[in-house]
Amino acid sequence: MRMDWPHAPVADAVRFRFSDTTIQWQADFTRTAAFKRYLASPYDGASPHAIADALAALKKGELLQPASSEKLLSIMGQTRTGGMRVKAALAPGWDWNHKTGTGQELQGRIAGLNDIGLLTAPDGSVYAMAIMVVANKSDGSAQEIMRAVTKAVIAWHQSQPSGGSGTPATKAQAGSMNRLSRA
Repeated sequence: MRMDWPHAPVADAVRFRFSDTTIQWQADFTRTAAFKRYLASPYDGASPHAIADALAALKKGELLQPASSEKLLSIMGQTRTGGMRVKAALAPGWDWNHKTGTGQELQGRIAGLNDIGLLTAPDGSVYAMAIMVVANKSDGSAQEIMRAVTKAVIAWHQSQPSGGSGTPATKAQAGSMNRLSRA
Protein backbone atom coordinates (compact mmCIF):
# COMPACT_ATOMS: atom_id res chain seq x y z
CA MET A 1 0.00 0.00 0.00
CA ARG A 2 1.34 3.45 -0.87
CA MET A 3 0.16 6.72 0.62
CA ASP A 4 1.42 10.18 -0.26
CA TRP A 5 1.56 13.05 2.20
CA PRO A 6 -1.55 15.19 1.63
CA HIS A 7 0.25 18.54 1.29
CA ALA A 8 1.34 18.99 -2.33
CA PRO A 9 4.75 20.70 -1.80
CA VAL A 10 5.71 18.17 0.84
CA ALA A 11 4.30 15.28 -1.18
CA ASP A 12 6.66 16.17 -4.01
CA ALA A 13 9.58 16.22 -1.60
CA VAL A 14 8.98 13.28 0.70
CA ARG A 15 6.94 10.16 0.08
CA PHE A 16 5.95 7.83 2.84
CA ARG A 17 5.74 4.17 2.04
CA PHE A 18 4.05 1.82 4.48
CA SER A 19 5.23 -1.75 4.52
CA ASP A 20 3.77 -3.79 7.35
CA THR A 21 4.69 -1.77 10.42
CA THR A 22 7.85 -0.26 9.00
CA ILE A 23 7.77 3.24 7.64
CA GLN A 24 10.48 4.05 5.13
CA TRP A 25 11.23 7.65 4.34
CA GLN A 26 12.29 8.21 0.82
CA ALA A 27 13.38 11.51 -0.56
CA ASP A 28 13.95 10.30 -4.11
CA PHE A 29 14.09 13.74 -5.64
CA THR A 30 16.79 14.87 -3.20
CA ARG A 31 19.02 11.89 -3.90
CA THR A 32 18.49 12.21 -7.67
CA ALA A 33 19.33 15.91 -7.57
CA ALA A 34 22.47 15.28 -5.51
CA PHE A 35 23.53 12.48 -7.87
CA LYS A 36 23.12 14.77 -10.89
CA ARG A 37 25.06 17.58 -9.17
CA TYR A 38 27.91 15.17 -8.41
CA LEU A 39 28.06 13.94 -12.01
CA ALA A 40 28.12 17.54 -13.28
CA SER A 41 30.99 18.53 -10.97
CA PRO A 42 32.65 15.76 -8.93
CA TYR A 43 34.01 17.25 -5.73
CA ASP A 44 36.98 14.89 -5.76
CA GLY A 45 37.83 15.69 -9.37
CA ALA A 46 41.39 14.36 -9.47
CA SER A 47 42.29 13.66 -13.08
CA PRO A 48 43.48 10.25 -14.24
CA HIS A 49 46.74 11.90 -15.37
CA ALA A 50 47.37 13.41 -11.94
CA ILE A 51 46.69 10.09 -10.24
CA ALA A 52 48.95 8.17 -12.66
CA ASP A 53 51.69 10.78 -12.10
CA ALA A 54 51.32 10.41 -8.32
CA LEU A 55 51.49 6.61 -8.61
CA ALA A 56 54.64 6.92 -10.72
CA ALA A 57 56.19 9.24 -8.13
CA LEU A 58 55.22 6.76 -5.38
CA LYS A 59 56.89 3.88 -7.20
CA LYS A 60 60.05 5.94 -7.89
CA GLY A 61 60.27 6.90 -4.21
CA GLU A 62 59.61 10.57 -4.91
CA LEU A 63 56.36 10.90 -2.97
CA LEU A 64 56.92 9.44 0.51
CA GLN A 65 59.74 8.27 2.74
CA PRO A 66 61.04 4.82 1.67
CA ALA A 67 59.38 2.92 4.53
CA SER A 68 56.05 4.64 3.88
CA SER A 69 56.29 3.93 0.14
CA GLU A 70 56.98 0.25 0.83
CA LYS A 71 54.07 0.05 3.27
CA LEU A 72 51.60 1.69 0.87
CA LEU A 73 52.73 -0.46 -2.08
CA SER A 74 52.40 -3.56 0.11
CA ILE A 75 48.85 -2.60 1.06
CA MET A 76 48.00 -1.95 -2.61
CA GLY A 77 49.41 -5.39 -3.43
CA GLN A 78 46.97 -7.00 -1.00
CA THR A 79 43.83 -5.42 -2.46
CA ARG A 80 41.17 -8.07 -2.99
CA THR A 81 38.47 -5.96 -4.63
CA GLY A 82 38.04 -5.42 -8.37
CA GLY A 83 38.22 -9.01 -9.57
CA MET A 84 36.28 -8.13 -12.74
CA ARG A 85 38.27 -4.98 -13.46
CA VAL A 86 41.99 -4.82 -14.36
CA LYS A 87 42.80 -8.07 -12.51
CA ALA A 88 40.60 -10.07 -14.86
CA ALA A 89 42.72 -9.05 -17.88
CA LEU A 90 46.15 -9.82 -16.48
CA ALA A 91 48.36 -12.06 -18.59
CA PRO A 92 50.41 -14.75 -16.82
CA GLY A 93 53.32 -13.25 -14.89
CA TRP A 94 51.84 -9.75 -14.68
CA ASP A 95 51.11 -8.14 -11.30
CA TRP A 96 48.61 -5.43 -10.31
CA ASN A 97 49.04 -3.42 -7.07
CA HIS A 98 46.00 -1.19 -6.90
CA LYS A 99 43.09 0.53 -5.21
CA THR A 100 39.53 0.34 -6.46
CA GLY A 101 36.77 2.88 -6.06
CA THR A 102 33.03 2.69 -6.64
CA GLY A 103 30.71 5.67 -6.58
CA GLN A 104 27.10 5.82 -5.51
CA GLU A 105 24.53 3.86 -7.48
CA LEU A 106 21.14 5.30 -8.36
CA GLN A 107 18.54 3.77 -10.64
CA GLY A 108 20.99 1.49 -12.46
CA ARG A 109 23.74 4.11 -12.88
CA ILE A 110 27.01 4.29 -10.97
CA ALA A 111 28.58 7.71 -10.38
CA GLY A 112 32.04 6.30 -11.01
CA LEU A 113 34.00 3.09 -11.16
CA ASN A 114 37.77 3.30 -10.76
CA ASP A 115 40.81 1.07 -10.60
CA ILE A 116 44.17 2.78 -10.15
CA GLY A 117 47.51 1.17 -9.58
CA LEU A 118 50.86 -0.12 -10.77
CA LEU A 119 50.93 -2.78 -13.47
CA THR A 120 54.17 -4.76 -13.45
CA ALA A 121 55.31 -6.87 -16.40
CA PRO A 122 57.25 -10.10 -15.97
CA ASP A 123 60.43 -8.25 -17.06
CA GLY A 124 60.02 -5.67 -14.27
CA SER A 125 58.62 -2.83 -16.40
CA VAL A 126 56.04 -0.89 -14.41
CA TYR A 127 53.06 1.09 -15.72
CA ALA A 128 51.15 3.54 -13.53
CA MET A 129 47.50 3.37 -14.60
CA ALA A 130 44.42 5.27 -13.52
CA ILE A 131 41.26 4.02 -15.16
CA MET A 132 38.27 6.07 -14.09
CA VAL A 133 34.89 5.54 -15.73
CA VAL A 134 32.14 7.98 -14.77
CA ALA A 135 28.37 7.98 -15.14
CA ASN A 136 28.11 4.42 -16.32
CA LYS A 137 25.42 1.79 -16.19
CA SER A 138 25.80 -0.97 -13.65
CA ASP A 139 25.80 -3.54 -16.45
CA GLY A 140 29.50 -4.44 -16.44
CA SER A 141 30.47 -2.17 -19.34
CA ALA A 142 32.84 -0.13 -17.15
CA GLN A 143 34.71 -3.28 -16.19
CA GLU A 144 34.93 -4.20 -19.89
CA ILE A 145 36.61 -0.84 -20.57
CA MET A 146 39.10 -1.47 -17.76
CA ARG A 147 39.94 -4.92 -19.11
CA ALA A 148 40.33 -3.54 -22.65
CA VAL A 149 42.74 -0.83 -21.47
CA THR A 150 44.76 -3.40 -19.54
CA LYS A 151 44.93 -5.76 -22.51
CA ALA A 152 46.05 -2.85 -24.72
CA VAL A 153 48.88 -1.94 -22.33
CA ILE A 154 50.02 -5.57 -22.14
CA ALA A 155 49.82 -5.96 -25.93
CA TRP A 156 51.80 -2.74 -26.43
CA HIS A 157 54.44 -3.93 -23.98
CA GLN A 158 54.73 -7.31 -25.65
CA SER A 159 54.96 -5.74 -29.11
CA GLN A 160 58.13 -3.84 -28.24
CA PRO A 161 61.39 -5.33 -29.56
CA SER A 162 62.85 -5.72 -26.08
CA GLY A 163 59.53 -6.74 -24.54
CA GLY A 164 58.55 -3.26 -23.47
CA SER A 165 61.27 -0.66 -24.02
CA GLY A 166 60.13 2.79 -24.95
CA THR A 167 57.76 5.28 -23.45
CA PRO A 168 54.08 5.03 -24.29
CA ALA A 169 52.00 8.14 -23.92
CA THR A 170 48.47 6.85 -24.05
CA LYS A 171 45.58 9.08 -23.14
CA ALA A 172 41.97 7.92 -23.25
CA GLN A 173 38.69 9.20 -21.93
CA ALA A 174 38.59 6.25 -19.56
CA GLY A 175 42.06 6.62 -18.09
CA SER A 176 45.72 7.35 -18.18
CA MET A 177 48.98 5.48 -17.81
CA ASN A 178 52.62 6.31 -17.29
CA ARG A 179 55.43 3.86 -17.95
CA LEU A 180 58.16 3.85 -15.38
CA SER A 181 61.70 2.61 -15.72
CA ARG A 182 62.28 -1.04 -15.11
CA ALA A 183 62.59 -1.86 -11.43
